[in-house]
Amino acid sequence: TKAHGVAEQWLAGDAVEFISPEMIEHVRVYVEHVQSLGGKQHVEQRVAVNEQVYGTADAVVWQEDERHLHIADLKFGAGVAVELIGNLQLKIYALATLLTFGK
Repeated sequence: TKAHGVAEQWLAGDAVEFISPEMIEHVRVYVEHVQSLGGKQHVEQRVAVNEQVYGTADAVVWQEDERHLHIADLKFGAGVAVELIGNLQLKIYALATLLTFGK
């Protein structure tokens, strides 16, 4: 939760509170990735497929010219590896984002 809050502040250009060097390095990599995508950024964006299927995407980036949608999800903590390819959570966030924004 703390890493997500710091990432949100950083992406908004706000001052960032001190966190451990390990956490700041993980957040820095995430923030630099999101910023490198360009496009319209929506941070901590609530998205929904319907009333039962919804969530908060850490970062949604829409590149209008290329019509590319990027869903960036910050993972830090529990020590459980999360697969990127075929990730159901990211697929749901992508569908929910398209439905939420009508793209």
